[in-house]
Amino acid sequence: MNTRLFLFRIVLVFTIIMGAVFILLVSGVFTAGLSHDERLVRNDLACLTRDINISLQSISKNTVAFSKSVSESIETQLLSQGKDVSDLKNDPELIDSVLTKTFGKALLGLLSSKSSGVVIILDGTMSPIRLAAEIFKAGLYLKDMEPTEKDPFIPNIQMLKGYPDIALDNPLPLHAKWSPEFDIRETPYYKIPIQATSQKNLPISDSYYWTPPFTMDETNEQVILCVAPLIDSKGNVFGISGFEVDSTFFSQSYPPRNTKYSRTLGMLFTQTGGVNTVQNPMLSGKHSPDSDSIRDGTLGITNNKKSFSTYQENKGEEFLGFHNYISLYPQGSPFLNDRWAVAVIIPKGDIVNSVSRLNLVLSSLIIILLVIGIVLSLLLSRGYTKPIFQGIDKIRPTGSGGDAKTNIRETGGSVEFPASQNRTPVRKKGQAQQQALPPMLSQFMDNINTLSPAERDVFDLYAQNYTAKEIADTLSISINTVKTHTGRIYSKIDVSSRKELILYINMLRDFGQQLV
Repeated sequence: MNTRLFLFRIVLVFTIIMGAVFILLVSGVFTAGLSHDERLVRNDLACLTRDINISLQSISKNTVAFSKSVSESIETQLLSQGKDVSDLKNDPELIDSVLTKTFGKALLGLLSSKSSGVVIILDGTMSPIRLAAEIFKAGLYLKDMEPTEKDPFIPNIQMLKGYPDIALDNPLPLHAKWSPEFDIRETPYYKIPIQATSQKNLPISDSYYWTPPFTMDETNEQVILCVAPLIDSKGNVFGISGFEVDSTFFSQSYPPRNTKYSRTLGMLFTQTGGVNTVQNPMLSGKHSPDSDSIRDGTLGITNNKKSFSTYQENKGEEFLGFHNYISLYPQGSPFLNDRWAVAVIIPKGDIVNSVSRLNLVLSSLIIILLVIGIVLSLLLSRGYTKPIFQGIDKIRPTGSGGDAKTNIRETGGSVEFPASQNRTPVRKKGQAQQQALPPMLSQFMDNINTLSPAERDVFDLYAQNYTAKEIADTLSISINTVKTHTGRIYSKIDVSSRKELILYINMLRDFGQQLV
């Protein structure tokens, strides 16, 4: 087998495959898995952003409409008794009467909204004489314990805040964490919208407020609230009302659609404590220990314009994903600059493992192709060299003798003849051939015998590597005569050039034949 041909084919196959690998790298095939995941997450994010934005905008409109309705209802009740909203602060019986009559409106609002709870807080307390009475506010807080499985006939609604008599009269169970009034010291949903509305004299439609996600002390449950101030016809603010979205409702209502990664999380958050810092986001998706650590901790965001952004939890866990900003407020709102965002994130290890598996498959296929190329090179090399060796075998001399090798450059010593060969006397003019030659050389010898004496003289000098001019000088003939003899010689011995003539002569010498 021709080793050089085989090695050449191996190098050729290797070069082709490496070129293919380079093209794959440049074209991004090895990162196609990552690019595919990026598209999946971006599409999932677009759908989730749309769903959440539509839902929250709907809750915002319901909050505004509900606050207007409650404000008008309470003001009408008070006017019928010759009272106004300022009388609520120091009249517990009046507050009790107002809340009792407002309960039906609150319950109906909860059942008709896409939320998990409804809240009404009045600027007054049932115990104005107790210590620190100003931090307690009377109101209603109704929670739907199964907000995604609403049954208008058998609702699972409990009272979290409010007078127990209202719950007993309706009847309505009290929540396990029930308390009669609101402690507004740490509540982000009471003071902020009231202060903003009072300072700028805003209409209800421009003064609703979405609280950042926070954990209610009473329930230890993460919630967001959309609340709007209660305003009478004279512009007096006397409380707030609105709707709640708790973590359970959010998780079940807005699940990520990504089916490739089981631990995909949807996230709603406000950026506080820095532009790229997130605290206590609302999460949707399958529950896992990772989601607990995110919900209870701080998440740092590293934006990447070309690929996944990185979301690193304070305990070191990393997630990859994307986020979009949404606007929850109208142009005239004092909270227009609050940054709300929706994100879809996946544990980094899940994506890395998936892409690595895909690249491992691609690498394995390339190795298999390389092995197949080597095997094919081996088989093809044998197939191409076999006819060459068979042809050389046909022209090998037989018999015994010393080693003999051709001096033809094309074979370059790769063909060896038997060490022992029959040596015959040098074939002279007119002598019979005494040694068997290959048919090609035997025919050449016979053709030489057809030369005339003058042509043979020129031929013999050619055999001694004389040039045409040297032959003319040696034989004392003109150069034109030499050319004439040369043309006849070429025609008779069937060669086309002096180079081919010398090649035949050298081959005869390799077989032990001396022509001169």
